[in-house]
Amino acid sequence: MVTLKHIIGGFEHVYVVLDALDECQDREQLLPLVEEIMNWKIGKLHLLATSRAEQDIADHIGPLVTAQINLRGTLVDADIQTHLRERLRNDSRLKRWPVKVHEQIEVVLMEGAHGM
Repeated sequence: MVTLKHIIGGFEHVYVVLDALDECQDREQLLPLVEEIMNWKIGKLHLLATSRAEQDIADHIGPLVTAQINLRGTLVDADIQTHLRERLRNDSRLKRWPVKVHEQIEVVLMEGAHGM
């Protein structure tokens, strides 16, 4: 961690993206590291993390978050549904399936999407 902090110090700005924290299988190891890095309070370090709302993630890094965007909601769900319908209608393999199957796919995927 000391080496990482030293390397960051050598740049004008550093941007780190941690995508899908909720999908990490070693979260109990990762989250304390992310928390430690965030506690460095290095102004040139910009950290973006994406995740579904999970309690352990909120417990570790929630108090250190400076901005949050919630992508769950009716507008996001509507966009997901629009994309899904477009794929079902226009994908050469999927558009041949019966309408009932399209409807079942849409229902199941929309129930499980949760804004993702």
